[in-house]
Order: sequence, then C-alpha cells, then structure tokens
Amino acid sequence: MEFGTILNRDLLDPLVSEATWIVGQGVLRADIPTTEDIAAFIAPAPLVAAAPDAVALD
Repeated sequence: MEFGTILNRDLLDPLVSEATWIVGQGVLRADIPTTEDIAAFIAPAPLVAAAPDAVALD
C-alpha cells in the first residue's frame, strides 16, 4: 500500500467553506474568510522539504 500527501489549492476550498459555515453559525465573530486568509495558516515548508513536487499552492 502506498500513501501520499499533497498540498494544493484544492485543499483550500473546503477549508474556506467550513470556516464560512462556522462564522455563519455565530460560533465565531469574524469576517468571512478568504482563500488567502486560510492559506496564511498553512505552513508548506516541511512538506516542500520532503516532497517538493507535492506542494502547489501558487
């Protein structure tokens, strides 16, 4: 069995959707997050060091 990890823009859409839902439910008082807001919390350096081809956040 082979497992792989990728980090690309496709990950950000569901995270933005979830964060938008949380704000909409009143769980947090915040502005609706953008893709850039969520991307600021992701640290790609460890995966880039291990597998540079697995990261495509540009």
